[in-house]
Amino acid sequence: MKTSIKLSFLALAILGLTACSSSGGASGNGTAQDQNHPPVNPPENSLVAPLPISTEMEQLIKQKKVTASYVLELGEVPATNNTFIMLGQDFGRKMIELDLFPRYQLVKENFSETYKVGDRNWSDKGFWKVYNQTYSGIVGHSVTESVAEGDDPNLGKTSISNYGVLRVAGVNTTQQQLPTAGSATYKGVAFDETTKGDLTYNIDFGTKQGSGKITGFDKYGVIDLEQASISNIKNKTPEYREHFIDNQLGIEGKATSQIKVDKDILDGYELQIFGPNAEEIGGFITSKENDKISEYEDKDDKIGFGGKKQ
Repeated sequence: MKTSIKLSFLALAILGLTACSSSGGASGNGTAQDQNHPPVNPPENSLVAPLPISTEMEQLIKQKKVTASYVLELGEVPATNNTFIMLGQDFGRKMIELDLFPRYQLVKENFSETYKVGDRNWSDKGFWKVYNQTYSGIVGHSVTESVAEGDDPNLGKTSISNYGVLRVAGVNTTQQQLPTAGSATYKGVAFDETTKGDLTYNIDFGTKQGSGKITGFDKYGVIDLEQASISNIKNKTPEYREHFIDNQLGIEGKATSQIKVDKDILDGYELQIFGPNAEEIGGFITSKENDKISEYEDKDDKIGFGGKKQ
């Protein structure tokens, strides 16, 4: 089995300071948007009018709300000659601005990538699922086909999905910006490879506690995101599973499903808080599905979610 190591988000963020200004292109299915004029409409159920965004904040969003997905090495052999084709352009090893995708719409976009490892050329195909908000975005990722030069292409195709949450990126809320009183309800979307659900999450800033629920997943019934405290959320084994910018404000708690599912029991959830006034949350749910399969990742993370303050 081909294994790949993705460049850490911190390193990508440093490299992306000069890469994140790449120009956007239109995709065949019309999901891409002009990065200079992204839609800024809030969700239909939003009760809060969006505040004007300063030029400085626009630049910070442009810098921080980015991600990339490419093979850095296989085993310990470096990959070279990378291409990453999506939205009608080749990003190579550049960062991808999430405002290339429409805001407050869950979209799916196919990609193809090629790279060389040693003397062999590889070709991968797959897709991203993106939920883009104003200050944050959540990206799901799957490689559906991977073939080495000279291999039978059918050997690289599999019906077993490796889908998971790739990144939750954005402008994090700082300790100084976090409200000290009052409460807020966040509503938005939860999604996995095939299903779109609804998120409702509540934070009491006075007690620094949060809890919520996700509906719309027949496999689980109602998913309860149990009450937990605001703290600094750290990445687990960051070289292999680095979803967030490390050590930023968020909530990590237990997730339970109404319906118990054999071999796929929900384990917990992690979210971070985004925006200068804690306007958004974004995160994912972990399960124990692959608890003993991988040496590096002891939990699966197939459900991502994001929500906006109402």
